Amino acid sequence: MLYFRKATQGESKGFITHADRDVFEVFGYGRVWVTEVNSDALAWAVRNSLEEITKDAAQVILDQARDAAMMQWDKRIKEDPLDVRPERETIR
Repeated sequence: MLYFRKATQGESKGFITHADRDVFEVFGYGRVWVTEVNSDALAWAVRNSLEEITKDAAQVILDQARDAAMMQWDKRIKEDPLDVRPERETIR
């Protein structure tokens, strides 16, 4: 089982420490963070004021960010041939 969390503020120094990484896995998708279900991950989420959300809500946040990035990409003049349009990222 996984927890899905949303950052309500920007990350700061110490957001994820080496000690955190030693006791649980965490994956970041922009403002969405995915952790294991354990007391260490919960303590980390509380320390960083993260809001628990559903997987579907997390995917909506990612989709909205992608859509905004795609609109910005579409408006720009593409001078770099390696400039790639943003694609959908699916939470695992």
